[in-house]
Amino acid sequence: MNTRAIIGAAALGLLAACGGAGGQTGVPTGGGVSVNSTGGQNESGGTGISQPTGGGGLSGWLSGIYKAVTGDATAPTTNSSAANQQVGQCISACNATTLLGPIDTTGFGSFSLHTTSIGGGGTITFQGSNDQTCSAATNWNTIEGMFVNPATFSGFASSSTGVGIVTFPKTTHCVRFQVTAYTSGTLQVELYLFTGSSPVIIPLGGQIGLNGIFPNSGSTSGIAAIASTAAEGSHILKASAGTLYSLGVTTGASAGNILIHNTTSAPGDGAVTPRECIVVPANTTTSINFNPGPTEYFSIGITVVFSTPAGAANCNTQTTSATAWFSGKIF
Repeated sequence: MNTRAIIGAAALGLLAACGGAGGQTGVPTGGGVSVNSTGGQNESGGTGISQPTGGGGLSGWLSGIYKAVTGDATAPTTNSSAANQQVGQCISACNATTLLGPIDTTGFGSFSLHTTSIGGGGTITFQGSNDQTCSAATNWNTIEGMFVNPATFSGFASSSTGVGIVTFPKTTHCVRFQVTAYTSGTLQVELYLFTGSSPVIIPLGGQIGLNGIFPNSGSTSGIAAIASTAAEGSHILKASAGTLYSLGVTTGASAGNILIHNTTSAPGDGAVTPRECIVVPANTTTSINFNPGPTEYFSIGITVVFSTPAGAANCNTQTTSATAWFSGKIF
């Protein structure tokens, strides 16, 4: 005998006895509603997200069973729900007003803000708070998002002054968007919250987008190279604290040591204590590259010296030789 048929028949009999087909009541506490019910919470399929009350029928019973199995936790709103999409608009006297929010980000992993109208000019500032109740939050701080318009990509920012899309990782419990400068016209933003994890990459310098590095001719899209204009014995890469990403040295007729100092200028010849000592042969180009990291940090300054003669025994005795050419990338 077909075991599945027996179980199926028994299940249908139970549903019918408890009010399935005829819209009868008699659903036990915690049961669902039928597809024909007009007063229940889970009609037309029984989502099981919230506990159904009243009614009967197959959909209601399945919803109740699903609810019992999955527990009482409310699932995050789906991306098609209106709770996922928020619109803020201001048409006059907008300065120092909250354009959109406060919004509780519980259940979401990231969100995207689309400024669709900036009127005659304005500044929309992005703010976040970890206060327990968003509607009563008082501790607001600036947060940063990433512009994702490939044609006008400008990296990370804490405010917007034009039309465009900014995407954010979830870093705070509450968010809001404030108008901190206003000229005229209508300001409008549309917020979309995502239940998945954030697609945003937060780089340590540089301009990195959702799908890799964006081509960009702006001054913030790369690290400017510092280079010698003629053969010399030393070069100040940075006269203050900074990070060394890479260094290139081309030597002439003499072999020697590349000495990198944590100083704002080249130390005098004699006994020295460099941070780095690299032996290089004559007529050679040598490259030192710390990418992709970790890079080397200098707390005072970054100065490079070419010293002769070459060899480990001379790393702490500097004799400057103006026969090298330097290039470096620092931050």
